[in-house]
Formats: sequence, structure tokens, C-alpha cells
Amino acid sequence: MLVKNTLSKIKKSLGRYLSILTIVVVGVAFMAGLQASSDNIEKTAETYVTDYNLMDIKIVSTLGLTADDVTQLQKLDGIQSVTPTYSVDVFNNDQVIRVFALENDVNQVRLIEGRLPESFSEVVADANTYQVGDVITITSDVQDTLSQTSFTVVGTVQSVLFLSNDYGSATIGDGRLTSYIFIPRENFILDVYTEIYLRINNTVDAPFSDAYTQQVSRIVDEVRGISATQENARRDEIIADALKEIDANQRTLDQERQNGLQKLDDARHELDTNYLKLQDAQKELDAQRATLNDQITQQNAAFDEARTQINQARITINASLDQAGLTPTSLETTLAQLDETILSIQQQLSLLDPEDPLYAQTQGYLTQLQTQQAQLQTLSDSINQLDAQELQLNEGVTQFNAEIDNAQRQIDQGQQDIDTNLQKVYDGYETLDENTLTFNQEIKDAQAKIDDARQEVLTLEMPTWHITTRDNITAFSFLKTGITVIRQVTNVFPLFFIAIVVLMTSNSMARMIAEERSELGTLTSLGFKDKEITGAYLLYVLSSSGVGALIGFVLGSFIIPPVIFSTFDFSIPPLINDLNFPLFGIMLLIIAGMMSVVTMWSCNTELKHMPANLMRPLPPKKGQKIFLENIPFIWSRLSFTWKVTIRNMFRYKKRGLMTLVGVSACTGLLVTGFGIRDSVNGVVEKQYNEIFTYDSMVILSDALSDVSPLQDTLELNGLINPLFVNQNSYSLLGSDQSIDAIMIVPENLDQFETYFNLVDFQTQQPLTLEDNKIILSQNAASLLSLSVGESLTFENADKVQFTVEISGIAENYLSNYIFMTPHTYETFINETLTFNSVFADFTTNASQLGEVLMALDDVVSITFTQDIIQAALDANSGLNSVVTLIVIIASILALVVLYNLTSINISERIREIATLKVLGFKDHETNAYIYREALILSIIAIFIGMGLGIGLHRFVIGLVELVGSIFFRTIEPLTFVISFVMTLGFIMIMQGVTYLKIKTINMIESLKSVE
Repeated sequence: MLVKNTLSKIKKSLGRYLSILTIVVVGVAFMAGLQASSDNIEKTAETYVTDYNLMDIKIVSTLGLTADDVTQLQKLDGIQSVTPTYSVDVFNNDQVIRVFALENDVNQVRLIEGRLPESFSEVVADANTYQVGDVITITSDVQDTLSQTSFTVVGTVQSVLFLSNDYGSATIGDGRLTSYIFIPRENFILDVYTEIYLRINNTVDAPFSDAYTQQVSRIVDEVRGISATQENARRDEIIADALKEIDANQRTLDQERQNGLQKLDDARHELDTNYLKLQDAQKELDAQRATLNDQITQQNAAFDEARTQINQARITINASLDQAGLTPTSLETTLAQLDETILSIQQQLSLLDPEDPLYAQTQGYLTQLQTQQAQLQTLSDSINQLDAQELQLNEGVTQFNAEIDNAQRQIDQGQQDIDTNLQKVYDGYETLDENTLTFNQEIKDAQAKIDDARQEVLTLEMPTWHITTRDNITAFSFLKTGITVIRQVTNVFPLFFIAIVVLMTSNSMARMIAEERSELGTLTSLGFKDKEITGAYLLYVLSSSGVGALIGFVLGSFIIPPVIFSTFDFSIPPLINDLNFPLFGIMLLIIAGMMSVVTMWSCNTELKHMPANLMRPLPPKKGQKIFLENIPFIWSRLSFTWKVTIRNMFRYKKRGLMTLVGVSACTGLLVTGFGIRDSVNGVVEKQYNEIFTYDSMVILSDALSDVSPLQDTLELNGLINPLFVNQNSYSLLGSDQSIDAIMIVPENLDQFETYFNLVDFQTQQPLTLEDNKIILSQNAASLLSLSVGESLTFENADKVQFTVEISGIAENYLSNYIFMTPHTYETFINETLTFNSVFADFTTNASQLGEVLMALDDVVSITFTQDIIQAALDANSGLNSVVTLIVIIASILALVVLYNLTSINISERIREIATLKVLGFKDHETNAYIYREALILSIIAIFIGMGLGIGLHRFVIGLVELVGSIFFRTIEPLTFVISFVMTLGFIMIMQGVTYLKIKTINMIESLKSVE
């Protein structure tokens, strides 16, 4: 009987039953879905980073890490594993990728396709960039880092180090990392490790929990505790090794100097020897030349003497010839004639008788002729002898001259050889002098290099350990932030929804019981016990709430988390969508319990009356004079229908209150949802387009005291108006907490105002840096409860504390900042101000500018403002999806609530509506009569809901704001307009539903219902 009665009630009031069920479905689905979203996304991420052994702590040193560092880290408590490893940024054509050593116990890769490397030439690569079979060629000069530069992709992977497609910054190229690969560890040929990964002993605390964060912080503090010792040891080791090499180079240089000087001395000695030899040869040659000249003089004198004697003899002969009337030419003729004459006379004489006187005369004449012949012959012989002597003299002269010429040629050749060799000696001396100068300069330069190297080594800066955690992985931090924000929203909105659900469903049940009081009286008179009657209603409410809760739980758990997860642009495995049955039990207990209590209370209240009284209808509520009637100026001008409407609004107070609560709650949810969007959207643009106006931030490799040379270089390479700053992290100390902040000290105060538009967070008046004071960002001031005129205490990494007065609190939304002048820094920090960062604008292509700047030795990294804005917008996508979901669910809930209220209104006033129709009211007039008061109450509720939305919005924004950021606290006017229009639209829809219901009311049956 109980079950049949319940089924009959469900069938009779199916609309009410379904509205209760729908309200429960919507509320439970939203609460379960949001709760499951944060829990399951967190579980998915936790499972991923745990299963693939994401490092807990990463250590990087400016001078590399050693085996001794590993040994000392292994001695720390709470360390599960210490993994030294390698990585390097390289060019793959024009793209910058990071090459990691493939490790087995930390930062494991998730294989998407293919297999792991089995040889040095094989790699696994980023699945978003590469495919199996691709060949990756490293175009950087890495011969001192990697054993080879060409690899074949045998597998594609996801790395737990990169939870999104934003790979972070690189140390080369344009400063942007585009992808990554993992190669066998043995491919690295470095002497030191590039990084060390630590994994902590943690078997209880979840990776996203505060307990885990505290444990990591404790170990980070312990690592910092040994870092100074290890940094000193590393510096001493580098200095010792460098000095050994420098001393070896010094010995080599000294030996080369000695050898060089010896060679130069030998060369000079050889030149001197050759010069002396040439001097001796010159002397010998000069002696030969003098001897030759003497010989020439003497011989020429002898030749002249001989020629004189010949000439003298020839003169004597010629004189004799003259006396004879002869000449040298006629002498031979005369001799010939004499020979003939003598021969003739001899012939004649031979014919003569010796006794012949003619014979004697002829003999005498013959003798005379022979004497003359002998004389002439003597002269002829003398001439011939002189000619022979002259010929011999001439031949002697010719021979002598030839010998002299030959001797002269030999002397000239000797002189030429001496001159040539002497020039060679002179050239040798010149070359030797040049070589000596070159050698001395080279030795001097080499010595200077050694001295500089020694000085550089002896003044080597202390290496720095950069200790980071998972929170320093940008995507991990964004993921953690997104989960935190969703959980904060989950802690507020679902409870608000559940409250509306409980209120609306409980009101429905209370009205239903009140409407069916005559049935209660009938059942009582028929002998049914109170608990049986109450049980029927409990079965009704428990079935609707139970089924609705189950449907809502299943739908919310399986639909909402994947939708929200899809908006998270992270490279993690598919969502682990577990069902939170304890949460389902709690929600079911709350909803069913509250509805059961209201049901039992309502039943007990009615069942206290006698059956006869229950079977009689409740008398109509008494009308009351309202305040407006005391104002005739207004009341007298109202029509009858409006007067009835206004009186009914105050006559049915409970119904009106429920309308106000239901509609205002839905409107408040819409305002809050859209308001969160207003608060989040635009914060990044406000921060980096209005407060911080620079286009890029450059991190320098070394802190500089003199920035002029680098400033010229940066301007030549594309930066405009570079502002050098000192930028470091400090801990701000409050009475009950401490927060991290970035201190910025500009080199040029005028230029600082170009890039940092600091205004008072309340008055919007410009703020100016003052000496001996600081400007603090508003979020830091709010968290530490500080105001202008008070003092801020902060400390550096060495726990040295400083206290400075606050001169202004600046509007700021992202991160916490301290701004101070150079004078303030040097006065309070008591250090010489150096600059490690540069803020600047640029007009060139960002990618090209990055490549140019990253090629400079002074530049470590460059970050572009546009990239920061985009990354922050991507990080807010999860929150925006939650906002959209809130708006959708709020809209559905508003429709259901309005339908429920409308149904109750019509069911309670069905006889009144029937009476109006009997009196001749048309359907649209009847609808206007009934719905006019609901419309007025709804509009009032909308404005109340807007006020409620403002308060709820501020409360939620306060929850979702993190330590390092704040959001806008204002709501855009358009949000109120949209919320008003949407709620009013829902009301109009319900008015249409009301109109349809009123048209179907049977006047006779409705008026007879009392009987």
C-alpha cells in the first residue's frame, strides 16, 4: 500500500517529482564534477610524475658538478637517490633543442611509439616534433661535449620534465627551446656533470600537498647548507687544476724563451762570424787588388822602357838610313839591288883575271858594295830585330793585359761575392732584429696571457649552485596552480549549489505535504499510522533525491572532469577518472537527510491536527493593509490588478521569500561566474602593458658595475633604450608569515619610469622612488599587513636581514616586488651595486633578435613580454573553463528553480486561477494576473542577486588568489547586464510554461477539488 501510494503520488505530481530530481541532479553533478575534476586531474598528474620518477630537486652549478658533490649529497637525510647527469642545448638546423642523457631512475620518458635506444647513434625524441625514422643532425660545435652529432629517432616519447608544449628558455639561439631528445648517457664526453637530480624519500605525502612542499623545502635548506662548502671545494679544485696547467704552460714558455734566445744568439754569432770572414776576404781582396795595381804599374813601366829603347834604336837606324839616303821601306829594295849588283859583279869578277887591274878595281868596288851591303844588312837586321822586339813587346802587353783583365775580373767577382754575402749578412742582421722583436713580443704576449690567466684563476668567482624544485618547472607550477584554483572554487560553489538544492527541494516537499493535507486526513481516518503516512512521503523524497544524486554523481563525475581536463593544455597521460564514492555518500546523506527532516517535520506538523480538520481546506490567508496604501498619491493611481498583485506579494510571504532566495541565488551565481572571468581576463595585459611596459628582459652572465660597453653592444644589436637593473630574490618577513619577492634596483631612475609605471594602488597617483625608502607591491603589502610609513624587514639567501621604510604601495598583480634607488641599495644592503638584468624595447623580429643576443657572451637568456602574456593566458584557460561551466550549471539551475517555484505557485493557487477564468478572465489576462507578482519579485531578486554576486565574487577571488598574484576585484558593467538579461530570459521562458499550464486548467474540476 505504501509503495503504491508513493507511485501514485509520483505519477500524479510527475512534474514536481522530476523538478526535484533535476535540481538534485544539477547540484550533485556540479559538486561531484568539480570535486572529481580537481581530485582526478591531481591524481593523474601525481601518478604521472610518480610513476616516471620526476625529480624533486635539481642542482645546477655555474662551474659544473663533480663526483664529490654527489657523494656529499648522498649523505643527506631523506634522499632516496642522487643522479648526476648531462644535458646541453644545441642547434638542429635553425631550431634549438635540448639533448638529455637518458636515465633509468629519474625523469623517465613515456614511450609513445617505437623503442628505446640500443646504440650510440639512436635516440628517442619529442613526440610533438619528431617521428620514428627521422634523422637528427646537430649543427652546433659540440665536439667537446658529444661523441657524435647524427642520430636516428627510434622512438617518440613524452618527458615528465615537459608537462606542456612550452619548453621554456634555452641558453643559445633566440633563447627559446623548441624540442628535446634523449640519447645514451655514454655519448656525453664531459669531465663534469651539468646537473644533479635528487629524489626524496616520500611514500606518504602527495606531490601536490603542503606536506610534500615542506619536506622538499627542508631538504633544499640542507642542500643549501652544504652548497657553500662544495662551491668552495669546486673553486679550489678548478684553481688547482688551472694553476697546474698554467705552471706547465709557464715552464713551456720559459723553455721556449730559452730555446728561442739560444737560437737567436746562435744566429747572431753565425752572422758575426760570416761578417768577420767577409771582412778578412775584403782585406785579402783589397791586397790582391793593390798587388795587381803594382804589377800593372811596374809592367807598364817595363813595357814603356822597352818601347823607348826600341824607338831609340829605330831613331838611330833611321838616322843611318837617312845618311844613306834610304828609308826603312827602300832599304830592302836597296839590299835586293845590292844583292843583284854584287852577284853581277861577282859574276863579272869571275870572268876577270885576278891580275887584271879591272879585277882589283872591280874587287874593290865589290868589297865596297859588300861593305855597304853588310852595313845595310846590319841596319835591316836591326830593323827586323826591332820589329821582332816590338812584336814581342806588343804580344807581351796583350798577354799582360789579358792576364790583368782576368785578374781584375776575378777580383771584381770576389768583390761582388763579398758584397752579396755582406748584404746577406746585413739582411740577416735585419731579419734577426725583426725576429728578435717578434720573438720578444710573442714571449711577452704569451707571458701576459699566462699572467692574465693566473690572475683570472686567482680571482675566479665563487661558483653558484642553482637549486630548483618541481615548482620551478613552469608547466608543473601552472598545473599546480590550476588544480589549486579549481579546488578553491570547488570549496565554495558546490556548497552554494547544494544549499539551493536543499532549500528548493525541501520547500517543494513542504508545499506538497501542505497541499495534500486532506489526503493526510483521509488516510488517518482510514486507520493508517502516522509513520506509514510519513513513510510514503519519505519514500517519495528519498527516491527522487537518491535517484537524482546517483544520476548527478555519475554524470558529473564522467562529464565535467574530462571537459575541464581538456582545457588543460598539458602533456600528461589520459585522465584517471575515479569515482569518489565517499563524496557521493556525503552528498546523498546531506540532501536526503535535509529533505527527510523537512518532510518528517511537515508531516508531523499536519498530522497533529484532527482528521476532520485535515480534510477541510485551509482558510485563505488574510489580507493585510500594506504600507503603500498609506500613500494615496501612488495607491490611488494603481489599477485593480496591480493593487491585487502588490497585496498578494505581501500576503504570500513564504512563497515570495522563496522566489527571492531562488532567483537571487541563481543571479548571484551568474554574476560571480562572469565576474571571475572579468577578474582574471586582462590581469596579464594590465601587468605587462600598463604597469610594466618593456618588451624584453635580458639576463646577463655576470653582474656588471660598468654597463657602458655592453649598453652600446646591445643597442647595436637591436635593443632600444636598455635599462640595466639589479634583480634578486629576497624573503619578506611578516609577523606570522614570510613571502618571496623580487627586488629591482635600476641604474637610471629616469629610464626606470619609462618601463615601470608605478602608481598608488588606491589613489592611482604616480609613485616616485625616494632615497632611503622603498616601494612595495600591493599584494605583498596586503599579505604582510603593511602600509605606507611602516618598515619592511626582508632577508637575503644568507639570512642577513634589512629593514627599510615603505614610501608607497604600488598597484601590481603578478608576483611580489620591492623597488628601491641605487643609493638606498648601497646604504642598506651595504654592497656595491652591480647589474645582472636588462629591460628594453625592440622593433625587430623577436626570433632574430633572440638569436643575435644569445650569441653574445654576456647574455644568458632573453624573455619576451609577449611570451609571458601568452603563457599566463594559457595557464588561465583552466579557470576560464570552470567559469564557463559555472555559468552553464547556474543557468540550468535557474531554469529548474524557476520551474519549481512556478509549479508550486500554480498548484497552490489553482482554485484562484479557476475562479478568475470563471469570472471571465482570458488566458493571457489570467497569466498576467498570476505571473505579474512573480515577475516583480524576480526582478527584485535579480538586483538582490547582483549584490549577492558581488560579495560572493570577492570571496571567491580572495580564495583563488595565490601568494604571488592578485586579480581585479571589480566586475564589468556588461556582466551585470548579461546576468540580468539571462535571468530575465529564464523568467520569460517560465512565463511561457505558466501560460501553457494555465490554459490546461479545468475550471470545474479545480473548483470541485475541495469537495
